[in-house]
Amino acid sequence: MTDNKPIDYLDYLLEGAELNDSLLQAYRNFHLTLQSIFVAIGAGLSLAVLAFDEIIQFTLATLILVVLAMISIYILIKMHKIIIARGEDVSFWHRKLIRAEQDLPPDRRYFTQFKIYQKLRRANAKHL
Repeated sequence: MTDNKPIDYLDYLLEGAELNDSLLQAYRNFHLTLQSIFVAIGAGLSLAVLAFDEIIQFTLATLILVVLAMISIYILIKMHKIIIARGEDVSFWHRKLIRAEQDLPPDRRYFTQFKIYQKLRRANAKHL
């Protein structure tokens, strides 16, 4: 194995992790935006339901509100599954990267050091 192969492999793994992490963040942002839109529409419809005097308008607005809530919950469940799966993909790349770094001297295992630091900070929430 040449000296460049381990570095090239680490670069490949890091790019895979970056790509999947970027996709994970994009899915999270899309989900948050979509749910925010549903909340805004739902709030407007809720006010409309309270403002209507006639039973037909009240019933129609209530029906639309219920359908919107059902669509929102359906999307919430589906997006949750997608985000969890993408998070597992990111973890896959992280584990591969940590294993590949084991071939490096301990002082050059930067990603492993970061993940240890990250885990310790999560375990000790005093910094929050």
